[in-house]
Amino acid sequence: MMVQNSARLTGVADDAHAALRHHVHRFFSGVILRKLWRFLQQ
Repeated sequence: MMVQNSARLTGVADDAHAALRHHVHRFFSGVILRKLWRFLQQ
């Protein structure tokens, strides 16, 4: 039982980490694209 629980917790932590990285990556991509767009429109 204990091993199953820790495995599930690890899976949840991995999912959360992947989701966080995905959101951070999208956020930075958006910021860079907006700056580039503004720069090109000058």
